[in-house]
Amino acid sequence: CHSVDSFDFKILDPEEISLWIGRAVLSGDLIASAREVESQDNLQQIYDPAANVGTMVLKPLIEIKSWTTQRGIDGFSSSPLLLAARIWTVLGDLQGPNGDREPGNWTILEDPWSLSISLLDDISELQRAPVLRTIEPQRDNWLTEGRVNEELAKVIEQRRRGKSGVTSISGSVRSMLLQKWSLNSGGANISHGKILIPGWAIHLETEKILHGRNGRLYDL
Repeated sequence: CHSVDSFDFKILDPEEISLWIGRAVLSGDLIASAREVESQDNLQQIYDPAANVGTMVLKPLIEIKSWTTQRGIDGFSSSPLLLAARIWTVLGDLQGPNGDREPGNWTILEDPWSLSISLLDDISELQRAPVLRTIEPQRDNWLTEGRVNEELAKVIEQRRRGKSGVTSISGSVRSMLLQKWSLNSGGANISHGKILIPGWAIHLETEKILHGRNGRLYDL
């Protein structure tokens, strides 16, 4: 039996508890699960646990306490949530200026919150999504069917130094031109699935969404 005097105690305020829980859930250290409630209708308004089964979530790139400290924001509460996004998989060929072809595969993130599309170079750190409130973006923020091939091709396109160039005095050849290697969209196999972005609901004068990857605030 240990004496109470041998332990150090720290009383946390609600803001600190909220931040600690949010970090632990989004990092995967704390597993969130749905509680039983009497009304299924009310549950559906908050989240649909089945909707995220097997869905992966990206890791946050910001730390909420540092983010708020840098901006001098205090006296707020926050709660973790997830933001819906899409992950695109493209299997196809890059075509060079001389008709050369090079097979490849690319994983691309469509972030409808920042209206951006970017290559995901490392997907090994993805983790299974916890059961949290999931927010959908405005419908118009998603890529339309007519723009998908064009926008994905822009992200995949590469500029490479050509083999032709200028011969120096030493006899070496220095490439001067950048050649464009483009995706052959007509022969590409393109598919997409759901992926989630971590974030927080920030309760200020009005409720805002803090994007866990780019650190920007969006209306909830």
